[in-house]
Amino acid sequence: MTPARNPRPRAILRIHFHPVERNDELYGHLLTVLDGVSPRIEPLPADWSAYVDLTGALTFWDRDVEGLIAVLRLRLLALHGVQSSAGAGPTRGIAAMAADATPPGAATVVVDDPYEIAAFLRPKPAAAPARHRPQDGPLPRPLRHHHRRRHRRHPAPHAPANPRHRTGQASPRLRPRPRRAPRRPGRRPQDHERRTPVRRRRARP
Repeated sequence: MTPARNPRPRAILRIHFHPVERNDELYGHLLTVLDGVSPRIEPLPADWSAYVDLTGALTFWDRDVEGLIAVLRLRLLALHGVQSSAGAGPTRGIAAMAADATPPGAATVVVDDPYEIAAFLRPKPAAAPARHRPQDGPLPRPLRHHHRRRHRRHPAPHAPANPRHRTGQASPRLRPRPRRAPRRPGRRPQDHERRTPVRRRRARP
């Protein structure tokens, strides 16, 4: 039997362009530079950024993630004079968070390792990946209404649903119920031992 090969670690890149002047023609040229490194690109023209899947390109270029990002940023600067900032990680969310925390002219790489990912996410707030950011573009109308209704209908996680919890009183469901006394086993009276009730008649006046 042939030994099972270890899957290649994913490397997703989120790169932001910082040109002096922005126009559609320049953005198309920048995407062409990205396509020369990896054809798996997702353009994000709203904030002049893009996602690039470098998983397969690492083997083709025979470089690690840091080296391939350096080649990509050097091409952008040499061909078009555009400075860039990049963030890479095993998922799109981690790559986006790394790119947002990176200043122009630098790159942040989060290795596909549980300890590295935990160390990167530990100082981040818990709601950072799920929060909609302005640079992601406006939400569609149905999604925007759903987003508002969802946050209006469900209270915040830290807000107690029962107002009695705020005053310190226990909920009626949580109060201990009185325990009934257990029935003592006894002998059941026989039929001849039962007393028949005697009806008393009132004297007529």
